[in-house]
Amino acid sequence: MRKTLGWCAAFLAVYLIAGALPARADLSFGYEARLIGMGGAGLAIIDNPTQAALVNPAALSLPRSRRLDVEWPNFGWRVEGVNVWDALGKLSDFSVSASEALEMYNDFRDARDGVSIGVNSGMGLAVGPVDFRLRSQSRHRLNSVTVAPSGSSVAASADVFGATYLAPSVGFGFRAPGALREKLGGGDLHLGFRAKAARTYYNHWVVQQDTAGNVTTQQPTGADDRTSLHDTKIGLDVGLLWQPAALPRTTVAFTVNNLIESGLDVPSTAGVAPAGENVLPRTYNLGVAFRGPGPVRLAADILDVTGQSTADGKAQFRAGLDLGIFRVGYNQKSGFAAGVSLLGLSIAYAGDTPIVASQTFNF
Repeated sequence: MRKTLGWCAAFLAVYLIAGALPARADLSFGYEARLIGMGGAGLAIIDNPTQAALVNPAALSLPRSRRLDVEWPNFGWRVEGVNVWDALGKLSDFSVSASEALEMYNDFRDARDGVSIGVNSGMGLAVGPVDFRLRSQSRHRLNSVTVAPSGSSVAASADVFGATYLAPSVGFGFRAPGALREKLGGGDLHLGFRAKAARTYYNHWVVQQDTAGNVTTQQPTGADDRTSLHDTKIGLDVGLLWQPAALPRTTVAFTVNNLIESGLDVPSTAGVAPAGENVLPRTYNLGVAFRGPGPVRLAADILDVTGQSTADGKAQFRAGLDLGIFRVGYNQKSGFAAGVSLLGLSIAYAGDTPIVASQTFNF
């Protein structure tokens, strides 16, 4: 009953606030919302092992109150250039179709800097030190409209891109042997792995409007004309959690997302990620968390230490404070975020996207 009331509250919240959000927002509901509300930080927070395993599979070996645990469905919307309400319903398929590209152009062609709409979702089940999850992310982007010079038969044009990945996975965690823990000066050490089969889709359309006002779509041609791609690859994430004996209430985390990369290489025509770069890049991440009194948790992470998934090649710092009901966070890329837990459901909002560590999607 409590969960049902929580979901009803979530949908009511969407209805009431979506239209008022600015044209750059990340709105999240469910398990991921706690991390979003803390600015994306939380690699080393372990008070909810099933939740912690979202970003660090090593958490699967931590003790839980229930041997069988459910990750309830979570949803998130990311928008740039348009408010959330206008964006809802625009992502209806894994890949952007010609009709969807045409619809995006007709609806959002007046957006000065273009429009980006994304949605992510996931759910899972944990049994002992093993879990099974299904996660997905989709991004559709309309680049800013280009107005042709006078005398041209084409009055205006724009590129529309779409990328999606769907990834069922299985994770496993275990406690490190006592000899290894002793070499680290005592404390507790947990390791974990997550294998995933990622199905990735990519599409690129050119929308053109002639001088008579007629609008058509076509796939571009050029030196790199791979405009409709899909592939399935096996990927692997690894994680570590260390609770040093010399630092009580403190947990240190290290993860490698996509140690075995599982996504597509984006064509040079994409224009939204470096040419030839995998949309699911390998990232090395560090985190530390402190368990304060009661529900208080303080976390700080450095995401992508080597800068593989950022345009400027720099790592990304993020920090967050969780007070139980309320939480706040800061992300070096996207600024401040905030969240609240109500009736067993977490809701979070950020002015830009503080991407969860395990959700790096370079598109």
